Amino acid sequence: MEKLFKQIGICIIILLTVMVLRDLNISTVNRFLEIGSQQISRDYTLDDMMVFGARAVETVRGAQAVMVSGVAPSREIRFGEPIDVMASGPVSQVFAVSGGTVIAVGENEERGKYIRIAHGREAESVYGNCKVIFVRPLERVRKGQVIAEFDNDNERDFYHTLLHLR
Repeated sequence: MEKLFKQIGICIIILLTVMVLRDLNISTVNRFLEIGSQQISRDYTLDDMMVFGARAVETVRGAQAVMVSGVAPSREIRFGEPIDVMASGPVSQVFAVSGGTVIAVGENEERGKYIRIAHGREAESVYGNCKVIFVRPLERVRKGQVIAEFDNDNERDFYHTLLHLR
C-alpha cells in the first residue's frame, strides 16, 4: 500500500510540474509537452508495444561490456548455476542465473538456439546450444526459472556466458 501512495505522489508531482511548465510559456517546453500529449493520447497496439520494447532492447545492447567468469559475484545480484550438471538422462534443464528480462531469443551457427537475458544494468547472460526454449523476448524471468532444455546427447557443449556491464 505504501508503494501505491508513493506512485500516486510521484504522479501528482509530475502533473504539477507539467502545469507549471505550461504556464511558463517557453516554446521548447510547450513543443515537448505537445508531443508528449500526442503520444499519451494515441491508441497503442500490441505491435506498437513490441516495436518499442525491441528498440529499448537495442539501446541496452549498445552498452559496453566486459567478460567475467561464468558465475560472477556481485554486490546486488547473486547468480545461480545455469544448468544442473548432476542431471542424468538425455536432457538437462537450463535455469536463469538471476532475475531479468529476456532481450533476445534466436539461433545462429556459433551458439545454436540461444537466449539472452538482461539482469538490470549490471549484467547480461547468454545461454546457447539449447534444444527447446521456453521463454520469449521481453518476458520477465526469475532466478532459477527453467528457461530451456539442453540435449546432453548433442554433439555440442552447453554454452553459457555472463557479461558484467559497466
